[in-house]
Amino acid sequence: SNVWGIKRGKKYSTNHGATFPVELAEKAITNFCVEGSVVLDPFIGLGTTAVACINTNRRYIGFELDKDYYEASKKRLNDFMAQGRLFE
Repeated sequence: SNVWGIKRGKKYSTNHGATFPVELAEKAITNFCVEGSVVLDPFIGLGTTAVACINTNRRYIGFELDKDYYEASKKRLNDFMAQGRLFE
């Protein structure tokens, strides 16, 4: 009862070594914080946690030192917000 069955799904990018499905982040977020809370992601990478926060009505703060990952997450979030929640 404590194992989450989550499919790997498609990777947002193959350039990052620590990618994970949005569903995984959504499950953790909805289990451990209430709607409207702020989630801190000190290693935002490609923005998966930020997308999960948007999908679950949470706010997020993210940091990224790597310029390439920062640009990739910024693009992903801009694209995501432009197309809505239908495609994630």
